[in-house]
Amino acid sequence: MTVYDNIPYLDDSTTYNYLSLRSDEWKKLKYIPLWRYAEFNRQWGIEEFLITLLDKRNTIFDSTGTFFSNNKFYGNQSINFSPIKSFKINPDFIAIYKFCKSHDIRLCAYTAPIYNVNFHRGSQQRMEIYFDSLGVEYRNYMNTFQDSSFFNDNTHLSISGGKYFTDTLLHYTKLLIEHPY
Repeated sequence: MTVYDNIPYLDDSTTYNYLSLRSDEWKKLKYIPLWRYAEFNRQWGIEEFLITLLDKRNTIFDSTGTFFSNNKFYGNQSINFSPIKSFKINPDFIAIYKFCKSHDIRLCAYTAPIYNVNFHRGSQQRMEIYFDSLGVEYRNYMNTFQDSSFFNDNTHLSISGGKYFTDTLLHYTKLLIEHPY
């Protein structure tokens, strides 16, 4: 369901302040122009730079190169997802599942909040059945909150939405720690 193929939180000061203590790489990603695009999503950086430079269209991105760093809503009134037709499971998930199982790590999958989504119920049921068959807990946060101020667009949380959702996950994590199985 992800629209963009990148890490959208690089300009979020809360995230940056936390991650910059872990590695100097985050300083390069934040302060060297176009570095994060070359590293994470080549299609954005040069393309957006040239389009803006040539004044071909007004870009929706702000001076940081992304609209994820502010709290303005750029989404649609609603978003539709087609029913899932493929039974193919993402190989990355399978690798994570096998790793967790072999190391006795409790795995919990979730669907992140989406603003005003129309999601096919059959697809939701298929996910629930699949995770249940693996013994993986699944939590659906898709409709957890629907205030547009918590989103930058239909599928990406704003800074305030990210903080709210983080608190939601921290509360759930605390429950997991208190009641491990």
